Amino acid sequence: MKKTVKDQKLRKFFTGVEYKRLLLKSIAFNEFFSMAERKKAMQLLSKIHGTTRIRNRCIETSRSRGVLSVFRLARSKFHIEAGNGILPGVRKSSW
Repeated sequence: MKKTVKDQKLRKFFTGVEYKRLLLKSIAFNEFFSMAERKKAMQLLSKIHGTTRIRNRCIETSRSRGVLSVFRLARSKFHIEAGNGILPGVRKSSW
């Protein structure tokens, strides 16, 4: 479950930096601030760690593809748990 630990660390880092990044971005692109303030905000924004891509991962198998974001489960685990009646509000369809 190495990927799960890495994903948790990345999410924790992102939440810490996200507020500061959004604040600097709003200052940098707001025309009401002076050009010097906007440039300083852009410089600080460029020093923040680059783009971080957070992928949805299954909380049980740490699979990154085919994840239903509402339940944070891979489609295979979702199918198994929905069939067993473990997931709340999910029923097997029949017609």
